[in-house]
Amino acid sequence: MESIEYRLSQRRQFLRRGWIATVVFLIGVAGVAVAPDVSGNATGFLAIPGLAGLGVAIISFNVAHGRTVLSHRGIRTGTFFSHHSCHWSEVAEIESVNFSVSRYSLPTEVPEGHGQARIRVRRSSGKSFKLAAPRDLNGPDPQLKAKFQEIRDYRANTPALPGDVSAVLVRFFAGLVAAAEGYRTLSAGKVEEKRAAAGLLPTTGTRMNLADAGASAAA
Repeated sequence: MESIEYRLSQRRQFLRRGWIATVVFLIGVAGVAVAPDVSGNATGFLAIPGLAGLGVAIISFNVAHGRTVLSHRGIRTGTFFSHHSCHWSEVAEIESVNFSVSRYSLPTEVPEGHGQARIRVRRSSGKSFKLAAPRDLNGPDPQLKAKFQEIRDYRANTPALPGDVSAVLVRFFAGLVAAAEGYRTLSAGKVEEKRAAAGLLPTTGTRMNLADAGASAAA
């Protein structure tokens, strides 16, 4: 299957915000460089908006870089500073969840129809991660539901790969265990034969005769 890439529908908005913040930062840097020659009190006044512009630029470009890629092997998502990926064989569930949006508290999960919608991937191990794109951000993505269904359909229609790393590792270690058991059994049999040949152990016929004699004595 061909790969599919998703970007934020609000990407241009955040790129524009990032470039504006970058200009503010550069103005602040230029002002700080010139300020000592003009007035010592102007340095702090220009440094504060410059640093604020730098922070806004970093956050905006990071969000704008968010993307998700679907391929025959699995799903990859992330931004500049955060990345997640896993094989389809590790995915237990793909679900749509909503989170509250507040400047004064951390995001919390809320019922459908409230907050901003995001897509969450649950691993078989119980851990989960949220897709960097597509998602609602500063406004709803009108195509989010269609994209969510497309991601679920892509996963359902992707066949399991015979070369999947996890499956290969499982078969490899299973083969090692079976080989170790076989070697242990073979070694034990050879040791018993050598001891029997040296007269340290009774042969099979001798063991049978001893067992018959024991049974007769008990009778």
